[in-house]
Amino acid sequence: MEPVTSSITLERLDQVKVAPECVTYVENFRIGHKHNYWVSIFGLYTTAEIFVEVTDRHTTRARSFFSRHKSCPPEVRRKELPLVDVSDAFALARVMTRHWPSRTRHPFT
Repeated sequence: MEPVTSSITLERLDQVKVAPECVTYVENFRIGHKHNYWVSIFGLYTTAEIFVEVTDRHTTRARSFFSRHKSCPPEVRRKELPLVDVSDAFALARVMTRHWPSRTRHPFT
């Protein structure tokens, strides 16, 4: 299965943010030591789909995944994010920041 591109996920995230089933777990949490990145985690508690949004205030990227915690009912998921999903979300955010387009590299001349 091909990974979903960030632009498609951003469009879907914009739709999800206005849905009544959307829950904001983390918003504008600063990550990164050398660079300033902010992560937000949203979720649809009915489908257990989790969205990770990373921004540097100029560029925004988003990816989504489905929860590995299969026995968590939607009522609990509406209040809190299971620990395994928190771990997966921050791991995904870390991967997203590693592949961030940084400065332009100039060849040595």
